[in-house]
Amino acid sequence: MYYYLTKRSLAAPALKFLHLRWETYAEILKIGIPASLSQIMMSIGNMLSYKLAAPYGDNAVAAMGVAARVLSIPIFIFIGISIGVQPLFGFNYGAQNYVRMKRAIRTSITISLSLGAVFTLLFALFPRELILAFIKDARIMDIGTVVLEAYVFAIPFAAIGMILMGSLQAMGKALPALIVALSRQGLAYIPAIFLLNSLFGFEGLVMALPVADAISTAISFGFVWVIVRRLGK
Repeated sequence: MYYYLTKRSLAAPALKFLHLRWETYAEILKIGIPASLSQIMMSIGNMLSYKLAAPYGDNAVAAMGVAARVLSIPIFIFIGISIGVQPLFGFNYGAQNYVRMKRAIRTSITISLSLGAVFTLLFALFPRELILAFIKDARIMDIGTVVLEAYVFAIPFAAIGMILMGSLQAMGKALPALIVALSRQGLAYIPAIFLLNSLFGFEGLVMALPVADAISTAISFGFVWVIVRRLGK
């Protein structure tokens, strides 16, 4: 504050520069609401999945909770990468430097997918050991291992999907971002848990997450592909 108020900087803050611009707020809300809805739908989806898991016993519910915690480790890393590269996408999109923006998207997907491959390998080879880091109960470990083996398939899709979702938000594509946000935890996941649970029981219930991730990633890829091709023209 001292640096700015002593007028040493090229741009000193002043009240005369503060203006209410409703179009700016509209842009913020268009991008922020899909992100918020995604978190809300995630909570609703988790609540429903645990409710459907309840008839299989307390151990099944506990195992799903532990497996979700283990899965959150790579998921949060993918989210971090997506948030980190969003400004790069947005700045280049605003500057109409589409070549650089496309390269940034490709590079980000490569990095995220490479990390996803490492986590997929770890989850596939050491599911029981990862569950053991959180709980020692033998029965919960057995069920948790089954759940984690199903969640393995979600990792590559999440790695790609987070980057694609971030790129849609960075480019200000509110409607596609909203559709993708609702698909991953709502439009795809909630119907999937009910359908797969009724068809295949507990194994189907835990497979709903990778199925929903695959669907939402395919949708987001379609949106980004069309948008990027139009930018090239």
